[in-house]
Parts: sequence; structure tokens; C-alpha cells
Amino acid sequence: TVDKMIDGQMDETDESVESYDQCIRLFDWKTSSLPLYAALMPILYYENDLPPDSVQLIKSAAKKWATDYGRLFQIADDIGDNLDDNKKEKANLNIVDVVTLENRLENKAEALEIVKNKAKEVKKELILNPFNIVNIDFLPLNYKI
Repeated sequence: TVDKMIDGQMDETDESVESYDQCIRLFDWKTSSLPLYAALMPILYYENDLPPDSVQLIKSAAKKWATDYGRLFQIADDIGDNLDDNKKEKANLNIVDVVTLENRLENKAEALEIVKNKAKEVKKELILNPFNIVNIDFLPLNYKI
């Protein structure tokens, strides 16, 4: 978990990220690793008490939840960064900037809409996931998805 988080954070400073999918891969490493670890800990603790045929299903659901939560958190953070012009700290990598370059858009407004729509898709997945035990409204956003 720690290795993935550090690798993702280090790769974020790499200028070679050129696509939405590459951004998402980094988000999966740097932001989804900790929720995954937190979700798997109780499952691993109770693994021997669970029906053997359901353990893998539960682990898969936990992984899906953690991945979706981490992605949504990071996308929402990047959206917030773009909406707050007075923000002092800008991330080295911002998914809105990457989508702007990837799609050769002339301005960030169109990219911001694309990213918002992708975030809505991830949020829908997160809400439908059986591991949705958090309230998404607690995400630190200036923009509410």
C-alpha cells in the first residue's frame, strides 16, 4: 500500500502523463491504495469466519469500492483546484489539464465538463457498490458533484 502510494505520488510529478487513463492509473495508486487497505483489513481479519466461496467476492467488492472512492476523491480535488482561481497550491498533475491536452481543446472549460461527466459516472458506480459506507458529501470540494 505504501509503495503504491509513494510511486503514484512520485509519478504525478512526471511530465509524461498524457491521457485520462494514465491519470486514473496514478489515482488508483496514490489515492485508492489507502481506502483499499482500510477496507481489506476487517475482511482479512474475519476471513476464516466467512464462507470460503464469498471471501473473493467480498474482496473484489472492497477493491471496486476503494478504487472508485479514490478516483472520485482525486477527480473532485482537481475539479476544485480548477474552479478556485485563488488557490495558492496547484497540483503538479491536474486531470483537467491532461484532458485539455489529450483532446487538443482550446480552453479548459470544455475539459472541465468532460471531467465532471466522468466524475458523475464514477460517483454512480460508487453509490451502487455494496461497500458504499461513506457519505460522498464529505469530500473536500468547492464543487459538489
